[in-house]
Amino acid sequence: MITNFLKSIGLYKLNKVEDVHSYDASKYNLTSKADSDKIIHHKNFLKSVLEDENNRLGYIENKTSQIISQTSIVFSLVGLFIPIIINRFEDSNLLIKIILIPPLITSMILLRQV
Repeated sequence: MITNFLKSIGLYKLNKVEDVHSYDASKYNLTSKADSDKIIHHKNFLKSVLEDENNRLGYIENKTSQIISQTSIVFSLVGLFIPIIINRFEDSNLLIKIILIPPLITSMILLRQV
């Protein structure tokens, strides 16, 4: 039981490493026309999968940049309006001012990181 746990976290040396994806080229005989057609279709399929993955990564990058820009706009607006709100509460209770100051400080810190 302990050895299984140590193996799972990589602290116990495994005696034999099994190659799950072994490839033996001698098993594949490409003599018939159908075999070469299958390989061409499979190659085209793999290329299309790679292209789709690259497009998906582009979409993710675009969405991420949109989220970052929208977040910075929100934090800018928060940084703009909180001092105005604090000035309106000059005569109010000290506890309310103390509650409103941490979001202002947090927004300023996050604005500097973006």
